Parts: sequence; C-alpha cells; structure tokens
Amino acid sequence: MAKENSQRLAQKIKQIISNTKLEKAFEYLDACLKTEGEVYDDFVLLKNRFNKNKKEFLGEIIDYNIYTNQDNKITVSLLHFLNTLNDNDLKEEASHIEHKNEITNPILVICENETAQKQMQGFFEVLHFTKVDVKVLQAFQAAANYDLIIFDNRGLIGEKDETKIDKRIQLMEAYSSKSDLFFIHLGGYLPWLNDKRERFHAANSKFALFARVQEMIAFINRYKT
Repeated sequence: MAKENSQRLAQKIKQIISNTKLEKAFEYLDACLKTEGEVYDDFVLLKNRFNKNKKEFLGEIIDYNIYTNQDNKITVSLLHFLNTLNDNDLKEEASHIEHKNEITNPILVICENETAQKQMQGFFEVLHFTKVDVKVLQAFQAAANYDLIIFDNRGLIGEKDETKIDKRIQLMEAYSSKSDLFFIHLGGYLPWLNDKRERFHAANSKFALFARVQEMIAFINRYKT
C-alpha cells in the first residue's frame, strides 16, 4: 500500500507532538483521516482516552502527576498509530489541511506555592497556549517580555491573615506600577481591584480564566497594532 502521503502526515504530526501539543496533533489528524473503517475506529478510541484524561485533570479528579503519566502513555500509543497509517486511510485533501493557529503571546502566571504551580502548568498544557511561564514568586521580577500576567490568588479565598493578603496586593502593585502590562486576578472578590479595572481583569475559576485570557489576548493584540 502507498505510504508517501501518510509518512509525510506522520512527520508533520510528530513535529506537533514534539512541541508538546498533543491536543493539536489529535485535531489535525482527525481532520485528515477518513471517517470510516477500523483505522478511524482505533483513532477514536485513542482520542477518547486523551479527552478523558484532560477532562479528569481539568475537573480535578486526577492530579498533575497522574495526568502527565497518562499523557505520556497516550503519546506513545499515538506514535505507534501513526506508523500503521497508509495513504488510503487519508482524505484526498489531507495534504492541503493546515492545523489551527495557537495563541503564542507570552504569558506569566504567578503562583503562591508549588502545588498551585503544578496545577496551572497542567491547566495551560491541555489548552491552546504555547508560551506560558508558571512561577512561584514572592517578590517583583522584571517581566517586560510578557504580554499578560496572571496572579493565581485562589489561596486568598477565606484568608483571615491580613498580612498575607497585604503582601500579595503589594506584589500586584509592584508589577502594576513598574510596567504597562495587563493582568488577570484568579480568585475571589478583592476590593483592591475596584479602581484597577482598566488593566486588571478577574476570574473566579479556572474555567472562567480560560475565557478571560482569550478576551485579554484579543484585546492586547488589537491594542498593540
């Protein structure tokens, strides 16, 4: 069986995978495969494994370590699947299909501790963002290379220690005063934000965060032109 086109497709998808974009690899492959036959059935089962793993992580049913372990196993299975493809498994227009653009704006996420850091790393890994740095910071560091900064302030929800809250506010004030960047506060209601709405957006959950980031990036890209 002819394998010229399928080998070319496999190389393209392996390149996507090498950039740690497994979801994009599945999307691109789904657009290229014929939807009838055992090959596509095998692909659907593999894609369902991927989606289940992502859903359980985003729903906080599994932790980051379990998610990563399963993700690695799915990657191995997908690479094996690619090696079994033949040209007659592909749509005629497969060679002309391009995978969707991803959000490439550089983003900094500032967390309070390593547990939150791992959660946020995993969160952005399963979404369509390619340049996200997740750091644990207690003091200002230069951030001129970023378009957007996200403060993960979920740890302040229900916090009674005013000193801890004040330190976090001081950190946000430092970044706000020393740059012209835009920001997102992830967490509960914070009165300090009331007169900061021109540059600070707010999200009260990771699901709302995804929407806020997309809105802010769209605005920033238009703002910069």
